[in-house]
Amino acid sequence: MCAISPSLSVSSANTVPDHLAWLKTTTVELLIDQEGFRAIRPSFRFVAYSPRSRAFSTLSPGNEVYHDSADFMPSTRQVFHFHYVPFDSGHPTLRRVMVNNDESRDHITRQASLTMKSNSVYVIRGSEQPTSLANSHGASAISSGAPAETSKLRWRFEYRISDRHLDTGRFIEGEKTFIPLTFSCSPMLLHSLQGKKMRLMHVVKKSVVPNLVAEKM
Repeated sequence: MCAISPSLSVSSANTVPDHLAWLKTTTVELLIDQEGFRAIRPSFRFVAYSPRSRAFSTLSPGNEVYHDSADFMPSTRQVFHFHYVPFDSGHPTLRRVMVNNDESRDHITRQASLTMKSNSVYVIRGSEQPTSLANSHGASAISSGAPAETSKLRWRFEYRISDRHLDTGRFIEGEKTFIPLTFSCSPMLLHSLQGKKMRLMHVVKKSVVPNLVAEKM
């Protein structure tokens, strides 16, 4: 079992609201590749629901707006390897977020560059505009008068980068080890009606929008 990330709270693991009960059987899968090669699909299981997550608080200190969060972790430790050359821009890219093995929908509208510059834990953050259909099916839907920034559906993915070594302990130059740690998001991000259908227009739009970029924690 993976160690729990410091930023992931599991204090509310058994207090999922009735209207979000579907989260308990939800799995999340990420599609990641490196310039079209070395594709990986790390998967995550639901572990906790946080009604007031600091990970997704917005506005200035003292005037925060807290958001609820669905927290996911790998059911087993997953280890992957990517090619790495200093000053090379060919980082792994998070292409898609899929739910319950449904490959017909994508739950993010921007791709993300997953930095590997140094051995550390990294986090990538993103947000999505809620669809009216998804909101209408969630009892915790954002009120129509909420500011645009606070009504967004948020997500974050944490991963660890380290040097790759052989079983003998010898360092492998030009290779990095990539370990997924946690995935957290606004619960309604994972609703089937929030996912975008994998049509050509969706793919084209994602290819022209600048990538999100991971940062060291």
